[in-house]
Amino acid sequence: KFDAIANSCRIWEDVFGKQHPNVNCRIRDYCGQSGTTDCLNLVGQLALTIGNVSNYKANKNATVAAISSGLSASLGLSNDTVTILQIRGWSINWDAVESLLATQTQFLGQTLPEDSLLDSFWEDTELIVDNAGISRVKFLVSSLPVTLLPH
Repeated sequence: KFDAIANSCRIWEDVFGKQHPNVNCRIRDYCGQSGTTDCLNLVGQLALTIGNVSNYKANKNATVAAISSGLSASLGLSNDTVTILQIRGWSINWDAVESLLATQTQFLGQTLPEDSLLDSFWEDTELIVDNAGISRVKFLVSSLPVTLLPH
């Protein structure tokens, strides 16, 4: 599968000089050593407007599950590919962070850039939901599908 995608990307990008319309061709650069199509990860941050703050703050596990499920559904991915790394004001999911950092080094042989979202986390003493009703969430999407295109 990797070779077919790499060849298709070569034709679109190297021959036609265009971004492939259906495939994230960064896979050639980042997954070449592993020869798989599922080595890309995405780390992102959300700002969520919370309608019912007391319910949101009442159960951390339920809130994490709801955010993960919603993010999975919006991206068209299975639930097991989305991991919540931290919700501001709550503890960091260090197991997921350490696993991501180990994978980054193992497959790419490099560390994350200086301005990475993993460079800093929120203190667990910060407000979970601020006075404007906003909660901030850092998340990981692992094994990005080749069809999830960069913009």
